[in-house]
Amino acid sequence: MYFDCFGDGAICFRLLCGNRRPKIAREDVVAKAHEKGIQVFAGFREKSYRLVFECQDATVGKMKVETILPDGSIEMGKMFQPQKGRGLQTFGHSQTIDRKLAQRHVRHQGGHPFIHHDDCPDNCVDFPLVQTWTVNINETFRDQFDILQVNELEFQGQIDGGFHMDAIRALRNSMVTCFGSAEVDKWPILCCKMKKEKENPFLVFVGPESLLQGFVDNPEVQEYFSISAKHNFFRAWSKSKGRWFPRSQKFEWSNGIEDEMTVLYTRDGSSVMTSMMKCRQFDREKTLGEKVTPEGQTYRNKVELPDEEYPESEPDLRSLGALSIDKILGKGSFSVVLLVQSQAHQFALKMLKREDLRREYDIGKFLTRQKHPFVVKSYASFALPECAQWETSGGEFVEDTYDVAILLEFVPGGTLWDSIARDQKDRPERTEALQRNRRWAAQILEALCFLHTSDVVYRDLKPDNILLKPMQNRESTVACLTDFTFAKRADWATMESDCGASLFAAPEVPREFDAPRRKYTRHIDVYSFGKMLIPMMGMTTSRTIIMTNAFPKDFPETAMNLVRRTTIKDPPEQRGLFPDLKHDPFFGDAAFGDEMMVSAINFQRLVDNAKRT
Repeated sequence: MYFDCFGDGAICFRLLCGNRRPKIAREDVVAKAHEKGIQVFAGFREKSYRLVFECQDATVGKMKVETILPDGSIEMGKMFQPQKGRGLQTFGHSQTIDRKLAQRHVRHQGGHPFIHHDDCPDNCVDFPLVQTWTVNINETFRDQFDILQVNELEFQGQIDGGFHMDAIRALRNSMVTCFGSAEVDKWPILCCKMKKEKENPFLVFVGPESLLQGFVDNPEVQEYFSISAKHNFFRAWSKSKGRWFPRSQKFEWSNGIEDEMTVLYTRDGSSVMTSMMKCRQFDREKTLGEKVTPEGQTYRNKVELPDEEYPESEPDLRSLGALSIDKILGKGSFSVVLLVQSQAHQFALKMLKREDLRREYDIGKFLTRQKHPFVVKSYASFALPECAQWETSGGEFVEDTYDVAILLEFVPGGTLWDSIARDQKDRPERTEALQRNRRWAAQILEALCFLHTSDVVYRDLKPDNILLKPMQNRESTVACLTDFTFAKRADWATMESDCGASLFAAPEVPREFDAPRRKYTRHIDVYSFGKMLIPMMGMTTSRTIIMTNAFPKDFPETAMNLVRRTTIKDPPEQRGLFPDLKHDPFFGDAAFGDEMMVSAINFQRLVDNAKRT
């Protein structure tokens, strides 16, 4: 560090002599940012929630702490020496990293203590991530934060909207890996809540990482920020209060994600230092001030929930602020699904065109009142600002405009189709896979029983519309029905528009737009359920096998009989209805014959267990 100090002699001298005044004026640096296409804001406000582990045993050896970002890059690395007043800190909300991005970290000898791949089922697409950095737990920190000691065994769900059990458990697991369970039991996890919203007056610069990188290459800009830039990183200099010599900290630019929107800002604490953060992370707990540069576009990256009474739910929607748009999860002909977040909470927000899908908006309102553990939770339905245009925090534009929105539970476990495709490729242990998929089939059946009892016909049942939700213990997942694009009340059964004529659709569903409309009933969902059993129990994505009922080798006989029963083409009534299917041998204790003894599915217990997660 001291060698770098001599290399940046001008900055070091200014800080050493107590003169932070840059050579370039504030308005000039704003103009340079605007020339580059970078937006500038007059400061920001924040109210943050932090989890801290303070191991006070100085006899424990030093360890390297690498701050890994959700994009897989390492922001910084430091050596950490446990002692009183020094801690490792992370966010109060849970974080994940794509398993592909995590591979280069976890495959090293010993893995990586801040990525928890061992806690995930094999079909998870994301691993829990603990983005950890060091903190001084001094008087300044205590002046800013209320500190709570949490007994994990008594901790249920979330407290005060800012802390999440998954984040606490992940940090604890990391600390056990680093220091051992005895030390973690001795020094409990601290939940630290900022006492009041903090205002930061320094300019904030927002733009694609590639533009910001070119921006800080300008020597005058470096003077303004007290930074130096070279070799795909920038080094920020600061002089903490009470210290005589300046110190520096290195921030590395990401590799290969140059267009992701990033925030360059100055944080004011024990010292004043320039930092950077991905926009989607920044938006979790910080709110930008007034825009300084001229308006370049009218896109919004936050969605305001209307000020109205909501049904009681966890979390309490009335306590949430604006929902920041993190990324686009999927897009269809009539709608788009976005990942949005506020504080520690993540949701899926489905935006719809009112004229095309008014019925889904209405069914969304119905599901807000009537909840079921195997149906993705619907929290609220509301109108969007007229003709509003949207973008993610990372700068990706939502190409269309939408009229109404449904706020849904975010389920991070991927789809049933994704799981089937992985099984087809990896060929897992057959006994375990069959029992797991049979349990999911029972959960899907239970969800459809609930809908049919509520006079709702789903009409588009397929593995892509089943999400796999990790249970709290992360040891298993439950199947949840999502996407009510084509759902209708049963008394509207005669079709006047196309519905999901997919590979899994019943023969009475129109295949062509101008085909004659035929009356149909709840039996179309039964047919689709039977078709889904083929890829589930055969672990295949073959279109030919699914279309022709050409059962793969070793396909269980009871599953084969159930498929044949539920996919009778005419008359549809012979397929039966979902309450009848609960008594089928496939869900009994002889489901797989003599080759594999299993317990019969207890549907009520299945529901009760899921409600407790």
